[in-house]
Amino acid sequence: MRPVERAAFAQRLRRASKLKGISQNEIGRRLGNGKATVSNWFTGRTQPDFETFALLCQLLGVSSDQILGLPGAAPPEPEEFVKIRLRCPHCDKVIERSSSLGEE
Repeated sequence: MRPVERAAFAQRLRRASKLKGISQNEIGRRLGNGKATVSNWFTGRTQPDFETFALLCQLLGVSSDQILGLPGAAPPEPEEFVKIRLRCPHCDKVIERSSSLGEE
């Protein structure tokens, strides 16, 4: 990967991580990688191997196309809606509601 591509990859990775609210330490812990390794991904010095990359995308909730910046792939964006699911303790009925993150 060329230096410009590495920097763009790292930028998209940082954005996806921030939007998901997952720190570098948490990523390393969940994927079984050291702090320095994950830091290198975030600065563009290195990239994860193929298997780790697939797990990383899954963890961050983004497609590989988004992180790679392929044409036609939307950049990582914040989730617009949160699904709320409640179960009534009296009748066991499940109530679902989608709520915009901007709603009060």
